[in-house]
Amino acid sequence: MAIFLPTDGCHTGFLRASIEIAEAIGAELRWWVSGEWLKDRPSKIDFYSRFLNEEADHGSFRWEKCVYEDSFPALLRSFQSGHDYVALLKEGNVRTFVRTALKEAPCPVLAIPGHFDREIRNIVLACIGGRFNEKALGLAALLGKRGRSPVEVVTVGSASSPALRMAQARAEYLFHRLKVRARYRILCGEPRQTLQAACRESSADMLIMGSSETHHWRDHRFRALCDTIAEEAACPVLVVK
Repeated sequence: MAIFLPTDGCHTGFLRASIEIAEAIGAELRWWVSGEWLKDRPSKIDFYSRFLNEEADHGSFRWEKCVYEDSFPALLRSFQSGHDYVALLKEGNVRTFVRTALKEAPCPVLAIPGHFDREIRNIVLACIGGRFNEKALGLAALLGKRGRSPVEVVTVGSASSPALRMAQARAEYLFHRLKVRARYRILCGEPRQTLQAACRESSADMLIMGSSETHHWRDHRFRALCDTIAEEAACPVLVVK
């Protein structure tokens, strides 16, 4: 999991959330810093290095520091869809980096609010408009097995339709096979507002969305909807491509 930290402020809550998710999915943590930051802010580099070492001593994850000299978009495009994850803070001016990652990275992107400071227990998996993403469901299953409450599968559409019911039935079938506790809801309404309201009602600690069904088929309006929800949601959002 590639993590990117802002150069200003102290963001240990972001790091703890990233560590928890990396441990759950069995990913190694790679902290990427620019060559410019490495030269200009050595004390901040040392602080975060000590923090990560202390957390690693009490956890089951490994981490390493990586330095990049190319542009941020170029680095994002170098990641692999089947192996990498990108985690960023969504707060203030750094929201620009989240937008860039959602556009450029071919792998799942995790956007974490700056105020987030609790354990990830309540997972909401969104199926919007009947679209189903098995990779997103697999990640929800991994995180759900760690949690103390069932994963909530929320199927959202502007109106009731067979596609919504089929998406929910598919999720029920796969979660049953994976032995993951889950509960299910079909909600009708404007997708963005309806899904955000559902996350608030469920006290969601994480929202997982699949932003496209296949590698070859892309719906840019649907991708824009996922990106907007990722930026606006009050909880961490994992956008799975």
